[in-house]
Amino acid sequence: MKRMHKQSLFALIMISITVLAVVLVCIQMVDITRMLAEQKRDDAAGRTLDDVEQDMSARVKEVCDRIAEDVYQTMLSEENRTGGNSGMLANEDRNEYYIKYIDAVKEYFGEDSLMVSKLRECIPEVEDAELKLGDAPSPSLYVDYDEKEGKLNKYEFRDVVVWYMKNGEAIQKVAYDMVIEPPDIEFSSAAFNIGDYSMIGMKGIYITGQTSTIVGNVYAGTHEYEEGREEEYAYGEKDPYGGINILTTQLGLYAGSVVTTGDINIKGAFVILGDEDEEISVYANTLNEIEHFPDNTEYTLNGNLFLQSDTTGFTDSEYYDGVIREMGKQTVRLKAAEAYVSDEDETYTGEYSRIISGEDVVLDSDFTGTVMTSGSIVVEEGVNVEGLLMAGGRIYVRGNNNIVANEEVVNL
Repeated sequence: MKRMHKQSLFALIMISITVLAVVLVCIQMVDITRMLAEQKRDDAAGRTLDDVEQDMSARVKEVCDRIAEDVYQTMLSEENRTGGNSGMLANEDRNEYYIKYIDAVKEYFGEDSLMVSKLRECIPEVEDAELKLGDAPSPSLYVDYDEKEGKLNKYEFRDVVVWYMKNGEAIQKVAYDMVIEPPDIEFSSAAFNIGDYSMIGMKGIYITGQTSTIVGNVYAGTHEYEEGREEEYAYGEKDPYGGINILTTQLGLYAGSVVTTGDINIKGAFVILGDEDEEISVYANTLNEIEHFPDNTEYTLNGNLFLQSDTTGFTDSEYYDGVIREMGKQTVRLKAAEAYVSDEDETYTGEYSRIISGEDVVLDSDFTGTVMTSGSIVVEEGVNVEGLLMAGGRIYVRGNNNIVANEEVVNL
């Protein structure tokens, strides 16, 4: 009997131990499960907070870029900003622009609670959690602007603290100084004024026949080989096609600058570039003198000749690059412009003629005004032009022409 009692007691003890072991194991499993869940949650929080600085900075930069554009357009709308109509602020406006821009950013984001509120709007949303901007310490805006150089080196929002929240519980936080990249703003050189140009041919300029005079800046782009036209073969151009091509003529070209992204080809012609009173600056890939029997080829340059080099580029590349950027913007405007001919508009009371077209334009009588077309322009023999010829295609000058820039005509 005592033996059976001892056996029962032993069994009870073993059962208790087993139950206790199972309970302990269950408790341990619960702890492990909770630890794994917390580790997974912490890992998710860490990954999210690793990305939040870049995501939030991108959103803040979008806001600042919109402010930059608003300030730029407001200043641009004021009269006589560039002394012309290039569509850009001039270099002398640089300091004024940046000071106004910085003031506008400071006004938008404000200080203390307002800055916290504005930055909160830029916090990205995350799945199954929440990102919250801390307000202690309050973030602040630091600006490094060199007024002497007119350069915004950097600006940053300091003491930005972001918390990762899960079910209302603060899990992790990240603190950083958010550096914002300054806006990419282009300023026009004071030397660029579209009213100074007599001819702009985006795909090249072709001049021939008798004696002609061109007064005013000239720009000529290039075109692809497949776009070549039979009438251009005689000019002797080679890759790159387009540029400025002068064939069997006597030409005087008087201007502040001549810029082409292609070559200048002179074939059987005599050309004078610039004069002693106003030296010219000529920018080209190269200048080719092509002999043409029975005519000799010769040019005289009063000024500076800048030719492209595979190793060094232009000696004065800043001006050249600025003109190229400007012409890119003019190309966009040409494509977007609506067709208009002032001579066909009974309500037009302007003093000078105005033609806007998406097709080729032929001038067969003297013309004072502006021609702007995404097509090409043909100036027939003996026709004189005062104002601006701007073509998305080519400009053909047939000979015995006088083409003279006039800022007043262009601006009006």
